[in-house]
Amino acid sequence: MSSSKLKARVELHVHIDGAARLSTIWELSKQKRIPLPGDGSFQALIDAVVSTKASSLPNFLHGFKYILAALKGDVKAIERVTYEMCEDQSRHGIIYFEGRYSPHLLADGAVTPSLVVEAINRGLKRGESDFKVKARSILCCILGKPPAIKLGIITSLILGFCNKWCREVVQLCDTYREAGVVGIDIAGDDSVFGPDYPQEYIDAFLEAEKLGIHRTMHAGEVGPWLEVDKAVNVLHSERIGHGYHVLDNEECYKEMVVKDIHFEMCPHSSLLTGGVSQTTLVHPIVRLANDRANFSINTDDPTITNTWITNEIQLLQQWGFTEVHLIRAKYKHFGIAFNAARSCFLPENEKNELIQQLKSVLGITN
Repeated sequence: MSSSKLKARVELHVHIDGAARLSTIWELSKQKRIPLPGDGSFQALIDAVVSTKASSLPNFLHGFKYILAALKGDVKAIERVTYEMCEDQSRHGIIYFEGRYSPHLLADGAVTPSLVVEAINRGLKRGESDFKVKARSILCCILGKPPAIKLGIITSLILGFCNKWCREVVQLCDTYREAGVVGIDIAGDDSVFGPDYPQEYIDAFLEAEKLGIHRTMHAGEVGPWLEVDKAVNVLHSERIGHGYHVLDNEECYKEMVVKDIHFEMCPHSSLLTGGVSQTTLVHPIVRLANDRANFSINTDDPTITNTWITNEIQLLQQWGFTEVHLIRAKYKHFGIAFNAARSCFLPENEKNELIQQLKSVLGITN
């Protein structure tokens, strides 16, 4: 693939805290005297955070406690890792990305969720200017109980707080929609509720729809296909994060294809979380590609997976994907890169500009 085509990537599913440089997290932790794993060395932090073998979603998320401990309640640190993320994304050929995060998990004391959003916005704005990458953000509701974070004492948030957060996240999306926030998400451990979402989450998404806020949500990652069905038909989600288990029900899968629902797929993450068994002969992504379904390729949490979009594409190539799949002819004569662009949450005029930018880089004239 030519070097110019490497500068033609769009990423829709990447967590900002899950993309923090571990060197920065280690530095911040040392400065703040936050307990680090093992002997406190940088290598010990890498070993504790980076996932190297298939496990479960909770195990995959375990390393976040070190990342969140270093960032929580520190607007300068939050802005810094967001800015650094823009540099890393640009270096890997991303021309547009939507970074997601939970404002409430990064807030603490006097640092409110609003101040967290503003710090993220500043980091993205500076990063856009300095690294010539376009970036927007998605705010996450958290499904289930967040991981305990040790900051001198153990902070444990009860489920009721998470339910309350949903309403606040909608308000934040509405307040900051002109400052770079383009959508709302539900993330977290779906094993807490399965497909039966609490009413607070449903109400939040329906309110977001009324306000014209774009909607995506994690569903069918490690949970059942019913999550995907309810995400689309009950919560009116426009995109699905992961969604691998939609293939467990052929009728539901075909409905999603007909409705042109976009699936934000994350190859390495899908194997490490146990969302897709490594013994599976054909990954769900291959099925979606063969059926010309609407999906994109994403990293999810590059800090945890130790991968960037380049590595995800290399894995797809091992599974038989070609440049045709990745760039050109698959869905309505456009490939995965264009699926991501046309399914992004930018306003229509900016979305069209992004598509034209991709065409220009790739030498597509029709």
